[in-house]
Amino acid sequence: MKPLLIFVAIVLVSQSASADCMPPSGNPRKCYDNTNAPLALVYKLFINDIFADSLEDEEYRVGWHYVEAGLTPNMNSDDVVRYFAPKYVEIEKEVEETQNRMLCLDGKPRYEGAENFTIFNYMDDVTLTIYEKHLFVARSDLSISGLFDLDKALKEYPASFVYMFAGHKEIRDGSIQRIYEQATELCSGPRTHGFSSSRTLNEN
Repeated sequence: MKPLLIFVAIVLVSQSASADCMPPSGNPRKCYDNTNAPLALVYKLFINDIFADSLEDEEYRVGWHYVEAGLTPNMNSDDVVRYFAPKYVEIEKEVEETQNRMLCLDGKPRYEGAENFTIFNYMDDVTLTIYEKHLFVARSDLSISGLFDLDKALKEYPASFVYMFAGHKEIRDGSIQRIYEQATELCSGPRTHGFSSSRTLNEN
């Protein structure tokens, strides 16, 4: 069974977007919330939210809510959502291909030892670099032409979040065997992505 990547989309419409970057246990390598997250991470969450929402039955979709802050008279919310919804698959495919080039060689882990701890940390970091690149592309497609104010939409991102990058050596208690086994799984074939969502909406 291939590794399962789970994303939980949470929209908190009825309260302000703020979160405390306080991990429940341990010390993550990096911890972000609404107060300190780089724009590339907010863009990742924004894209994930819109894609996950597109999987809902049409009557339950609230994709308009993610984009409403950046709307202009030149583009309606449905068109903006249609632009961003397929971006998740496009960007995640590039993330997976890049991570596999870093980790794998001929379908197997490139390294057998403690090097994998460092590679896994690099793999987390390169994800944001790729999302940042696509953020610039979206700006050139939409913001420059006045179709959609992406920076405003991200600045007013309507969900509270805490997002942590773990130290891969620490969370595996330094086990080279465990990190190698996960590397073997990742290198063996395509990854799967799971989505769940919960919403607390202001009915007023």
